[in-house]
Amino acid sequence: MNAINFEALGFTKEQILDRIVEKYVEELRFTAVVDEDGDPLIAPTKFDNAVRARLETIINAKVDEIAEKSVLPKVNAMFEGLMLQKTNQWGEKTGKSVSFIEYITERANAWMTEKVDFEGKSKDESRSSFWSPHQTRVAHMLDRHLHYTIDTAMKNAIGGLNKTVADGLAETVKIKLGEVLARLRVETTTK
Repeated sequence: MNAINFEALGFTKEQILDRIVEKYVEELRFTAVVDEDGDPLIAPTKFDNAVRARLETIINAKVDEIAEKSVLPKVNAMFEGLMLQKTNQWGEKTGKSVSFIEYITERANAWMTEKVDFEGKSKDESRSSFWSPHQTRVAHMLDRHLHYTIDTAMKNAIGGLNKTVADGLAETVKIKLGEVLARLRVETTTK
């Protein structure tokens, strides 16, 4: 039996593989048959869903593997070696060069130590014409967190205290009403 030479017929191996994959996908109904509104006409079967989920898992794992082996080392090297240089309005270098990590660290430090008003807004962020510095952003954030934590703890403590006091008062009232009822005598007189 002679082998079929698809190249002689004008097809490459890639084109043949593409056609096979397209036919397979069509058979499994991965190419959704939809109406004019885009709603599926044929619901996918459990097998379709299982194959699709398995393919997505395999594809995602392969993408993650490629990213870890090829992309992440290059991105890390790029950031570690990246040097930033301030320039003036004409593009001339001013000041010293800093690494990307140093630049990010400086920016984070400047943001955390920036003066803010009582709402936690910097002068640039505030729309008020009466802005006045109150504290640093980090102090404001700590103050807000402490306030929230204390407020929550106090609400929980008061809620528990209120329940305990209410239960105690109800029990005391029951006891006292019982004592009063025990002392009462009912007398009936007839004329």
